[in-house]
Amino acid sequence: MNIKYNDLEKYILVTEKKTETSVYLFLKHRVKVSRAPVASLEWVGEKTVWTRRTSFLGCPADIIGNSSCLKLVISNESHWNDITHQILSRLCGRCGFKAHYLFTKEETVKSAPPTEPRLHGFASVYAMHALLSRGFSARDQMESELCLKLEKLENEEGEDVVTDVLYRIVHIMDQNRFVDISREFDALLSASDIQLGRQEMSLPATLRYVRRVIVTPTTLLFLQPEIMFENRMLRDYGEEFFLRVSFLDEGFQKLQGGIATGLEEEDIFARVRNVLQTGVRVGERYYRFLAASNSQLRQHGVWFFSDDGKNTAESIRAEMGDFSGCRCPATYLARMGQCFSTTEPTVANVGNNAVEISDITGGYDPVNRKPYCFSDGIGKISKDLARKVSSKTGDSQKVPSAYQIRYAGVKGMLAVDPTLQGEIMQYRSSMNKFWSLHDVIEICTTSHPGRLFLNRQVITILSQLGVPDIVFQQLQQERLFELADMFLLETSAAEALCQRAQMKGLPYRRLLKMGVQLTTEPFFRSMLQKIYKSSVGEIRRRARIGIPPEYGRIMLGVLDETGTLEYGQVFVQYTEDIANQDGKVRVLEGDVVVTRTPCLHPGDVRKLQAIDVPALYHMVDVIVFPAKGPRPHPNEMTGGDLDGDDFFVTWLPDLIFNGPNEQPMHFRSPTKREVPNVTIKHLIDFIVDYIKNDRLGLIANAHLVFADTEPMGIFSDVCQRLAVKHSDAVDFPKTGVCPDLDKTERPLEYPDFMGKRDKTTRRSERVLGKMYRECQMIENVCTQVERKGTVEQVHPDYGLVIGEHVSYVKKARRSRDRYNDQLRSLMAQYGIETESEAVSGCIVKLHKHMDDRYERYEIERVAKVRIEDLRKRTRQDFFEEFGGEESVELDHPHVLKKASAWYTVTYSDPDAKLLSFPWVIGDILGILNLKTATTARTAFSECPVIDNITHQLANDYYSTTEFTIATLRAPNKFFVDKQGTLLPVVQMYVGRYANVLPLVAFLRKWMHEHLLTHVHSADLVFNMLSYAVKAGFMVDLREAPTGATKEWLSLTSETVSVKTIVEYSFENGCSLGELLVEFFQYISSHEFKESTASVMLGGAHVVLGEASRRNIQRKALWTYHMLSQTGDIIEVVHAETVHAKDEFVAQIPPHVWRNGVKDRLTKVQESIELETGAEVQVRRLTGVRGPARGQLYAYGTMDSIRRVQSYMERLHDLHTA
Repeated sequence: MNIKYNDLEKYILVTEKKTETSVYLFLKHRVKVSRAPVASLEWVGEKTVWTRRTSFLGCPADIIGNSSCLKLVISNESHWNDITHQILSRLCGRCGFKAHYLFTKEETVKSAPPTEPRLHGFASVYAMHALLSRGFSARDQMESELCLKLEKLENEEGEDVVTDVLYRIVHIMDQNRFVDISREFDALLSASDIQLGRQEMSLPATLRYVRRVIVTPTTLLFLQPEIMFENRMLRDYGEEFFLRVSFLDEGFQKLQGGIATGLEEEDIFARVRNVLQTGVRVGERYYRFLAASNSQLRQHGVWFFSDDGKNTAESIRAEMGDFSGCRCPATYLARMGQCFSTTEPTVANVGNNAVEISDITGGYDPVNRKPYCFSDGIGKISKDLARKVSSKTGDSQKVPSAYQIRYAGVKGMLAVDPTLQGEIMQYRSSMNKFWSLHDVIEICTTSHPGRLFLNRQVITILSQLGVPDIVFQQLQQERLFELADMFLLETSAAEALCQRAQMKGLPYRRLLKMGVQLTTEPFFRSMLQKIYKSSVGEIRRRARIGIPPEYGRIMLGVLDETGTLEYGQVFVQYTEDIANQDGKVRVLEGDVVVTRTPCLHPGDVRKLQAIDVPALYHMVDVIVFPAKGPRPHPNEMTGGDLDGDDFFVTWLPDLIFNGPNEQPMHFRSPTKREVPNVTIKHLIDFIVDYIKNDRLGLIANAHLVFADTEPMGIFSDVCQRLAVKHSDAVDFPKTGVCPDLDKTERPLEYPDFMGKRDKTTRRSERVLGKMYRECQMIENVCTQVERKGTVEQVHPDYGLVIGEHVSYVKKARRSRDRYNDQLRSLMAQYGIETESEAVSGCIVKLHKHMDDRYERYEIERVAKVRIEDLRKRTRQDFFEEFGGEESVELDHPHVLKKASAWYTVTYSDPDAKLLSFPWVIGDILGILNLKTATTARTAFSECPVIDNITHQLANDYYSTTEFTIATLRAPNKFFVDKQGTLLPVVQMYVGRYANVLPLVAFLRKWMHEHLLTHVHSADLVFNMLSYAVKAGFMVDLREAPTGATKEWLSLTSETVSVKTIVEYSFENGCSLGELLVEFFQYISSHEFKESTASVMLGGAHVVLGEASRRNIQRKALWTYHMLSQTGDIIEVVHAETVHAKDEFVAQIPPHVWRNGVKDRLTKVQESIELETGAEVQVRRLTGVRGPARGQLYAYGTMDSIRRVQSYMERLHDLHTA
């Protein structure tokens, strides 16, 4: 059994007896068992070949699949005592586990089927399956008394109540395995604030509840019905008898082949095949395999259906359409999968108005020896029909330019053609996949303004096509500064919430104008913190960096039906304001970079020319490609077409690479595996084969590795081969032909930016490595802030509490409890831990079985719709007694009183953990805030956090004024001016701007605390004053006089006061806090780090060395983001020790190991420990291929670990220069 620390819960139970000690480890998921044929344990090594099994030492799969605890029994004989101590010390000391010593009575019983209550309703029977599938933790508690209680509850209160109770217990048990089910059952029935048996939250028309089962090699896990977007099948047959089935490994990762061989392989996949062949039984229902959509199959999922008395899986397949022309099982499955695409129904009974037209072909494909299809996947729709379609989707105000559709057996895009008369739809032959009687136009998506993001693949290709690294680093820096600014600037906070928050109905910009301070209000600040953490994590893990909307968009691709565009040209017209589809549009002219993801080949990224074509002005927020030329441009980009692909389109000048396009790759069409007549057996065989041989992720990762490590990068032979194989792997679900990696295409080590901590890693010297390490430092700030464990006390803003609200309090509490109960239910269903994650949409963690990227994306989409629906219904509840929102003025006195009651019952509750409830009517709270502010309160601050920083500087550093003046008059170790020319300039500016003295003292303290001993304090203060002049805080005083200025000579500690410092405004009207914040943003930037020019001021100059600039920039970057997160200068100056311990492991690259470490291990280790305060071990890394390298292991506080990381950066820079 190979169990990682992260696979275990962070607590251990220990029982001691005279002869032995038992240690109980609790598994987060079922254990994976492997076997190796060796003569003895001494033969086990790194080259041992392990094969996966589902049984272990007489324990069959059923026992392993239901077990969640591992018991280690260690003899208490003297030579074993030390091992017990080492195990517990390691787990509890360095890995953060908590051991509980206790005396227990152990009872060994024979495994037997659990006692089950005789429930009658299918919903309650299924819910019982969900509880029992949690394993022995639940099964062993199902005693007859509890079963009788459940039966009685169903008989007396009904199926809905018992189902609700069971699911609530399941959620509690998923959080706490030690729950007493019987006690929890009684507590739920007696709780006064829970409405049991309520119908699930009513859903918008586009969502459905669908049951789901996860199949692993050892168990079946039944899940509470999950909410998903509807499709054709759910609309036609209802969701009650459908079942989603996912095949995953024990840790809820993808189940893949290559984990065993021969009979063992069949052992692992036996359950997959068995479930597909025999189905799943729940009560009286038998669910049988039905079909799978393409996207679902990629996640190793399928659809099952149970006979509903009228329909069966077989009859539904027959009614989908005629697939008799498909002889390839993979294609057959893909065609059926069209019926399961997420769609919204619109116009029905199109009939003769839907016409098939021929495709546009041209050029010549030298690999497949036939012309290219320029119109592959795209047709046309008239304006009249488009208006009718849009009216059905609620977008009647503005008709989109293009629609991705499903209609009968047709799939692809329809672009609006103003020349078509009447209600006409023309689909091309390439769009018609099978015959079907279905006659409704279904919409998958429509054209709209879409925000564009870089990713690792795009950055890799653009970088190796010649775009300088600094371009990507600066884009990342700008995005990270934007995130930090959310906490410092009210306008930045409002913009961030408008872009990211799920609660779209809140008028954030208007709230700002009404005086609601988003950066300090607890609810909004909690959302900003989740946006920050989520965004920084996405940047670090995926290099997901937003392109400014004025320089790039994600767009659907369409075809130039006018024949105007030539090869190499495109037409792009976009909506300027990405948040306002009805706003102004702009036609783009000039070079654009276009690609589609995934992109791996150098030719996948194309530089094209955007031109103005008046005949295409009806096309907005799409990219229009030419219908002529040697080859379709979409096909040049990873073999794309126009059936709904999203295209990456940017015209940011810095991202336009020099030189011509690389030759695009020619994509061969693999020969499909065909059979004379496709049967269910063929479909099942293909699904099992696909799950075994799905290599798409492995190939993409291998390409990323070699693109980084090979000298030729993406142009190397191995990367070129992997690009071809990746294309084949993408088509595997359609062709049935699976590629595999040979030995030379399997990475031996991984670049650090891939985060493969369990693999051999190396430091990446390309741009992704540089960006990763910088972002990693910033992400550590999030962790450090969280680990400090500061919990903000929630206090009501008494400007929102008006005396007359009391009459509404009772109703307000009922409404609050109802809203909070539904919000908690939503959070529990997905494993969302905090309210701020749910309402911001920036979900940090989900249930283990939901945490892959595709599922996370779907859950975020569903949660967004559910949160918005909850907001709408709660708002309707608020206005119901006033006759509806349209029947009353928002500033009516009774409306304001009720709003105040909603706010008060939430914010006055000492145990308040959910704060979003009153902000459902946030616009009314804004009106109330404005009214009370104009009568009794002070003016609003535009940046309250920075104002607080100013106050802190004044209060904390005013007392050092006299000392600071003294050090500037008689330089010593506290103010070192090695050049001797800087001091007169500093004196001149401090004399003129005396209120800057606290900042001078702060900088000196900051340098000392952050160990910047190799940088002279005068140099940094001089840089600060120079920046202040350039940024307009101070006027340029030109050259310093030969003698001291009168202002300097007359300066004393009495010249300034706390009051003058707080109230002082520099030349540009900004405060001392603003100067501090802006200066630290500057010295944490690449502009500062890369600057080699002298800093000039008052006739003097300073040149900081490269090492000094780099070290200052690293420290300042951490400081700037910590300051933005906390708004507290004490946190960033004193850098107080964080008591929570952490560990850090890093490889020492071969050249650093060879030149600076290998021959002086002890000295290096001692040096690191002395400088950082961490416990450090440095040793040679064994068991890796390639040049010798070292490994550093450090253990200590978060602060000490941060210093270790900084030390390693400097060590690397020293030996790389």
